[in-house]
Amino acid sequence: MASVSSAHLIFFIASLVVATAVAGTMVVEVGQVGSAIETRSSGVTDDIETEIAIISDANEGDAIVNESGSNSYDTDLTLLVKNIGDRSLEAEPSEIDVFVDGSYISHDRFFVERADNSDGSWDPSTVVEVTIPVNDIGDGDISVTIMTRGDEDTIRFYYEESD
Repeated sequence: MASVSSAHLIFFIASLVVATAVAGTMVVEVGQVGSAIETRSSGVTDDIETEIAIISDANEGDAIVNESGSNSYDTDLTLLVKNIGDRSLEAEPSEIDVFVDGSYISHDRFFVERADNSDGSWDPSTVVEVTIPVNDIGDGDISVTIMTRGDEDTIRFYYEESD
């Protein structure tokens, strides 16, 4: 009878040790998952608070296209882009992605300048001027997409080269 009680006691203690080890592991894993969710949610919040709008007039392609160009390119596209979100952005090419007719324009090729000539931050309700040097724009429909921090806006306009 004493041997049965001893065996039960040993099994009980062993089960407590195993349960403690499993519970400790679960607490650590749950803590790591919670931290990962918190980190991801702050990034998603930043994306939700970011919103831009291209405010250049798509009906005035001549106002967007400058055929004199800059650097070694023969044409500049100049777009006005407004920060309509709730957070400030950096008015830097490294913070913006540009696509012209589906082709990616590298950060070192275009320029971003605050329209009010203020500091480098792009605060809510302020406008930046994005100048994109391109070659061989040609006649026809042109599409320009500007993306930043998960938000994007596209302008489509018709342009006819002057003779």
